[in-house]
Amino acid sequence: MERMKEPLIGFMAPKPQTERTINLFHTHTGDVKEDRKKELEHAENIIVSSRYTLWNFLPKSLLEQFRRLANVYFLVIGIIAVIATETSYFETAVEPAGILGPMIVVVLISVIKDGIEDVKRHNQDAKINAQLAHKVSEHDGTIADAQWRELHVGDTIVLFGDEEVPADVVVLACGGVQGPTSYVETAAIDGETNLKMKNPCLVTGLDDPNGDSTDGTHKKEATKNKKAGGGEGLRLNAERTKVVDMQTYLGATVTAEVPNGSIHRFNGFLGIPDGSQPANHNHGGMGSSTTRLSHSSGGSLSTVSPGSKSGGSSPTTQSLPVVGQEQRTLTEKNLLLRGSILRATEWAICSVVYTGADTKLSLNSKKTPSKMSSVDRIVNRTMLVAISVMLLVCLISMVFSIVWENDDSNAEYLCLSSTDQQEKYPNGGGCESGSTSSVLTIFTFATLYNNFVCISMYVSLELVYLCQSYFLSSDLKLYDPTTDTPAECHTSGMCADLGQVKYVLSDKTGTLTKNLMVVQHFSVADKVFGDPISIPGSDGEPPTLSTGKSGVTGPVRISGRANPTSNNNTTTTDNPLHGTGGKGGNNSPKSNSAQDKKSTTANPISNGAGNNNGSGKGDAVDPPSSLALLQQMPPAGAASNEENTILESWLRRQFVRVLVYCNTAMLMPDTTGAVAITDLNSLKASLNAESPDEVALIVAAAQHCGALLTSRNGNSIESKGMERYTYSSTPSKGDTEPVDGSAASFTGPTERLELLAVNEFDSDRKMMSVLVRITDIAGPCATNGGSGKGEEATSRIFLLCKGADSSVLKNCLRNGTTYTPLCMSHIENFANVGLRTLVAACRVIPEEVATSWLKDYKAAGNSIQQRAELLSACAKQIEKDMVMLGAIGIEDELQDGVPESISTLHAAGVNVWMITGDKAETGLAIGKKCNLIDLQRQELERIVNLSDEALRLRVMNLHNFVFTRKQREEKKKHDEMRAKESPWYSTLKSFFGYKRPPSRQSLDAAAAAEANAANMTTRDSENDGTPKPELALLVDGISLEGLWASDELKTRFVESVQLIPTVIACRVSPLQKAALVRMIKAAPGNPVTLSIGDGANDVGMIHESRVGVGISGKEGRHAANSADFAISQFSFLITLMFHHGRYNYIRCSKLVLYSFFKNLLLVSLLFYYCTYSGFSGTLPLDSIVFSGYNFYLGLPILVLGAMDFDIPKEDVLRFPKLAYDTGRNGEMLNMKNMAKWCLFAFLQGLLLFVVIIRFIGGPSFITSSSGAFEFDIYGTGLNSVSEGWGLGLYPEGFMLYTTAVVAMQYKVIAMSVTPNYIFWFLWGLSFCGYVLFVYLYGMFSTLDFYNCVPQAFAQPIFWLAILLVPLALVVSDYCVDFVWSVVDPSSRDILLEKLAQEERMRSREKDRSSCTNGVVMRTISEPGSASSTHSNRD
Repeated sequence: MERMKEPLIGFMAPKPQTERTINLFHTHTGDVKEDRKKELEHAENIIVSSRYTLWNFLPKSLLEQFRRLANVYFLVIGIIAVIATETSYFETAVEPAGILGPMIVVVLISVIKDGIEDVKRHNQDAKINAQLAHKVSEHDGTIADAQWRELHVGDTIVLFGDEEVPADVVVLACGGVQGPTSYVETAAIDGETNLKMKNPCLVTGLDDPNGDSTDGTHKKEATKNKKAGGGEGLRLNAERTKVVDMQTYLGATVTAEVPNGSIHRFNGFLGIPDGSQPANHNHGGMGSSTTRLSHSSGGSLSTVSPGSKSGGSSPTTQSLPVVGQEQRTLTEKNLLLRGSILRATEWAICSVVYTGADTKLSLNSKKTPSKMSSVDRIVNRTMLVAISVMLLVCLISMVFSIVWENDDSNAEYLCLSSTDQQEKYPNGGGCESGSTSSVLTIFTFATLYNNFVCISMYVSLELVYLCQSYFLSSDLKLYDPTTDTPAECHTSGMCADLGQVKYVLSDKTGTLTKNLMVVQHFSVADKVFGDPISIPGSDGEPPTLSTGKSGVTGPVRISGRANPTSNNNTTTTDNPLHGTGGKGGNNSPKSNSAQDKKSTTANPISNGAGNNNGSGKGDAVDPPSSLALLQQMPPAGAASNEENTILESWLRRQFVRVLVYCNTAMLMPDTTGAVAITDLNSLKASLNAESPDEVALIVAAAQHCGALLTSRNGNSIESKGMERYTYSSTPSKGDTEPVDGSAASFTGPTERLELLAVNEFDSDRKMMSVLVRITDIAGPCATNGGSGKGEEATSRIFLLCKGADSSVLKNCLRNGTTYTPLCMSHIENFANVGLRTLVAACRVIPEEVATSWLKDYKAAGNSIQQRAELLSACAKQIEKDMVMLGAIGIEDELQDGVPESISTLHAAGVNVWMITGDKAETGLAIGKKCNLIDLQRQELERIVNLSDEALRLRVMNLHNFVFTRKQREEKKKHDEMRAKESPWYSTLKSFFGYKRPPSRQSLDAAAAAEANAANMTTRDSENDGTPKPELALLVDGISLEGLWASDELKTRFVESVQLIPTVIACRVSPLQKAALVRMIKAAPGNPVTLSIGDGANDVGMIHESRVGVGISGKEGRHAANSADFAISQFSFLITLMFHHGRYNYIRCSKLVLYSFFKNLLLVSLLFYYCTYSGFSGTLPLDSIVFSGYNFYLGLPILVLGAMDFDIPKEDVLRFPKLAYDTGRNGEMLNMKNMAKWCLFAFLQGLLLFVVIIRFIGGPSFITSSSGAFEFDIYGTGLNSVSEGWGLGLYPEGFMLYTTAVVAMQYKVIAMSVTPNYIFWFLWGLSFCGYVLFVYLYGMFSTLDFYNCVPQAFAQPIFWLAILLVPLALVVSDYCVDFVWSVVDPSSRDILLEKLAQEERMRSREKDRSSCTNGVVMRTISEPGSASSTHSNRD
């Protein structure tokens, strides 16, 4: 098998391997170098989850940081500044330290953060690798502690109870109260919390290491050990300090397949030397190749495919070790995986086969797909646009610089040419140097405008993401106290995407439902047992299916049932309950002629136990009132035909046996280490099954049917209570009251079945079966010529089967006795009320057929290659010609709050999909139950089980229909808007090219021409003005496969479902789930999809979706660990999306917009200042002060991005659509809004610059000692405010810069809706920190910035500017926002206006009530009365 090529997490990289052979208890030769060489052939048993080492930390971490575009951008600009400093080709506006300094700080923070996280990983790795295991010495078998890192392939270790398995090991022997069986918990591997049984391959007491025995003898191994002088076999001594009898198995070898990632499959074999041959210690060894024997030499294992005969096709050849060894096949039942925990087992002796990177846990530890949030996508696109705009601005500045330098009329004092210098200063002096026109000045402007890209925004976003994830995980509304499960955030960067979801794609079982299965109904012998149910009738009314006792309640009509006796196939040559094939012809208890004679008589069982009148429509059925009435066997004389009564008794007995025996459940020991099942409570405490279905069936059998599973091991199953299902001719038997299994203690006789084989469930067959030998009472299936009256006991082989109805029924005999239309109607009714349906069936297997099949079964189990496929083929060979026993309806209750949650999602405009593997009827019933579908307001379209042509026609019609409706709705909205528009506004829109939608008549004509199906066009073609119902779609997996086969159909389908709010996909496989998500995610507009599930089969769609949410449910934590977010209930999704998601989207949007705005405002000031500096690229401020711009303003926006919220949570749920449309439609953070903010930043920069320059009067110049003019940096000399010259370059630049800083401080206050004390503290700290820094920095006399701050502070105009100008900018913000909300209001604007109106109305009501209470009521009285006089006076 090819090794997995995906990157691994947590282990050293695996080495190329082939299959390996290990000598048990003799892996070392004594040569240290040779042994070490063999050890290095395999991976070391260490975990390495860290990303860096001491030597590669710096280069790898720096490489990781420079994957960000912003860091690369600033590195390039910094290099340009360095070149300008070291050469004379061009000048730099900002010192290299001012550009590279902030970048270095940001990168250093990220590198330190990565380093701290990696140190934690190193410490965790060291802790895990240093855990102790119990290693067995090869010399004397003593047990000594060794670290996990010291284990190698071939070592023998001992595991004790509740210890974690350190590597992939094969179980050699084990001990405990369960005997030769061990149990492991694999929740850390596959998320399943149930225990799994593992069988040892040495001294098991079994013939077969897989636990299957066919001859009933289990003492060969012990006998062999005694003959070899080995005592009782491989075991621990009484003190548990030494392994006993190792010498018995010296020379035994374990051959394992190539390491692979399949956790449910393992192929290998165990070679045990025969007693007649001495053990050979020279061949093989750890890592050595296996000796091969060719097919012709007779030393290979010939595996015959199931059902093949000798002389047929050539058998499959499998390689085995040397001749002289007994071969035993090793499967996944013999392998313990690293990470699993030994449970319910005292000790286990194991041999290490895979270590480190070769373990299955390692090979399955693939990296979770890297996801980029919508915010990051917008930021990256905006970064590219910002860099492009920066290059354009640099180019414009370069052109103006060249024009300025070549224009003699501009600034002659600058002496830009040599002629000017000679004319102005003939005696020398004048200008110090002339400037040379060059295109290289574009690099000068690149350094000047470097703040086009906001490098601090990345750090701010990372910090905000961490805060958001912390608040999400700490939210008590997302905490489930019943399971003590808080919410988890595994991908902090996706918090904002929770507020932008357009599609929610949900699993059903365990996600919408509790995955807590409860059996509600049985259908046996055409009788329904269970509580009352409601079955939808043809007229839409839900008539109740009465389930009272016979004769107590009135008849109930079940619509759609055909006459069971109309089946022409009721007469068969062989009794369907008899075994067929081989020499099974003598199994019939009666002659075929007797059957033929009775075939014409109406069968009371087929006809509803005598209640069917054969009308075929509206037949009355009076089913029993509870599941417990299944125990009341039909008494003799209750029916006119005794054989049918016997048949019904037999069907009930086999049906209950399927409930009890057809499973892979295990009974675990209690706290005392014993397994004692005496009642229902002890059964529930000990029961451990792989699926909730099996638990529900076993519990229902005990609670309602009185049959208690008491014991199960690899060879037998025992139960109590089955005696009540034995037919008796005594009339009083049928009157026996049923046993209440919930309170009864089962003390009756024990029924013991020999377990011959187990055909486990797989997704292909969708059923499971067990082959058992039963000592049964001869009834309709008597094999030894019984009279058919039930008086003779015989031992026979039964196949008991249960599974999905769609799979089991097609393998059942369609006989009128059991496979009746009434039973099919029951199954349909079960599904219609939302129950999961299972069908129970059985088959009596003749001895010869069973013996032959078991040989094929064992050969398939011993196969090294394609074992699973061969076992599945074996199962299909015997799972046929079965007799249907009955149907089971299992209810999986909805989780709390699911209907309300789905209603909220629909109200918010979110499309909700339910993707399930159940049948269409069950999915539709659950959809109605959880408010996913409401047929009162929705119209259901079905794309189920269609042929290729029918599928194409249906999809095309659906596409035409939904788009015609969409066009009508858009036109209706347009007409309503035009009716409200003023004439000048309509004229203005027409002038700018706004095209009016086509008329209603043209739309109707186009729709009629395009649509091909009249039933899909006429229902919506009438223009009656009434609101049309929404569409809901039901589609199945078969139709999806047909859709994906055609690109045209796939495109039309995707376009159609985008306009359908509700879709149910049924009979969908895990791969189809992921494909559905991929299809929707790639739809036009790249909508944000959210997938939610709870099982391992949902991991694919969770990984594929933009946002993955896992439910920590009964199917383990596999989905929760693989998802971006983990919650414990579906209803928590509302809090996750509408509270955290919406708020986080708005917060991140504000942070990104603010970050770009403040940087563009600063860049615009520099650009405008170039008009006063002759586009020389002069920076009007010290580089260090200038470079700290993002640090001065970085703290307040963090609080806004982490804690601000615009409206209360209660109002979000009151107006879900308006509230959630903000993120769902991306109204705040999009390229259009970014462009608007950027444009407004340049306009506000212009306003700020003009006002400041107007107040100050422009830059100041002085004449140097040489007579040349230069900028007055310090604000000294000739210039003064009184003389009209201004403050000087740096003081004036400091005023301009400080005004921008204060303006941004004001803006962050205006953007914050709910500032708290943390916000105000950091705001004050940020402002005071800026003032303190610039003041202290300006005290250094060696700097150009020396004394600039005191000089600026001394000017009253400075304080007036920094107070009024930022206030004017904030007022302009409010004005623009108000105008924009009126002209083009967003959903958030409308919602805020609604809430404001409600607040105003509440205020008026409060004022009105207060006024009413404060006014003295005047009484109407007669003139002259005291009251009238008093009132008039008032």
